[in-house]
Amino acid sequence: MDRVKTIPVKPERGNVSGRALLERRTVHIPDLLADPEYTFTKAQELGGVRTGLGVPMMREGIPIGVFALARSEARPFTDKQIHMVSTFADQAAIAIENVRLFDEIQDKSRQLEVASQHTSQFLANMSHELRTLLNAILGYTELMADGAYGEPSEKMLGILKRLEANGRHLLGLINDVLDLSKIEAGQLVLELSDYSIQDIAQTVRSTLEPLAADKKLAFKVELAPSLPSGQGDGRRVTQVLINLVGNAIKFTDAGEVAIKAEALIPRIGAGHRTRYLRCRSGEAISGVPASGQCDHPQEGRHWLGAGYIEAHR
Repeated sequence: MDRVKTIPVKPERGNVSGRALLERRTVHIPDLLADPEYTFTKAQELGGVRTGLGVPMMREGIPIGVFALARSEARPFTDKQIHMVSTFADQAAIAIENVRLFDEIQDKSRQLEVASQHTSQFLANMSHELRTLLNAILGYTELMADGAYGEPSEKMLGILKRLEANGRHLLGLINDVLDLSKIEAGQLVLELSDYSIQDIAQTVRSTLEPLAADKKLAFKVELAPSLPSGQGDGRRVTQVLINLVGNAIKFTDAGEVAIKAEALIPRIGAGHRTRYLRCRSGEAISGVPASGQCDHPQEGRHWLGAGYIEAHR
């Protein structure tokens, strides 16, 4: 029988395995010598094969192999034996498919790893170039604001200060996006510290006021006096407010857009007092239903117009 295994088998009706592949069904030949289509005489000569059973291993209706058994005497396989071989063939097909999928996933993973390395290298190069250029712009802006190229007018000084603030905000965003460790980890780590809502509001105003001016909208910043400092990631709070105010400008056709901040009445928490700093962005906005413009004080979070946020400590 070991010598029979070395003989190549073609997918044709003259042998059990080939017939099972062609017919895509179980083929049972009780006596090979009595079968007029059987022509695989080498198996008979070398192994004395008389009874053959072939069960195709199917994947999505396509045969990928054959589970074959043979006997050296003319003794048919029982229905139970045929059922058992069919079960083995089904399990073998599943195992082969799993190996194929595993190899495919491994290959895709290798391709993604190579692509990730190329992306990381590209981002590292771009990071250096962008930071270099932006730092140069910020440096010249500071020199102009300090009068290194002549004393700037009050109006020009205000524009230079806005340019510097926006440039530093952009530099912070570039640092976040191009930080390879954060990209690979798929998350950004919050940097908690005290921040000034006054400074954040002015940064948002200097960033978005030109957009409001293009739509002929008034832009106001109304901050309550003596606001406490917030505790959190000031850069993220700035980005959230920029997004909210940007939406307010986008969906407001006429009138004004305002940033409002106030300190809420202290609350008694679980063994400690909590102060809340509430920042509103936008008023009633055209196209937003009234139900979406109402306060919802659940769990200390609220929504009004384009929305507002709360930071607390």
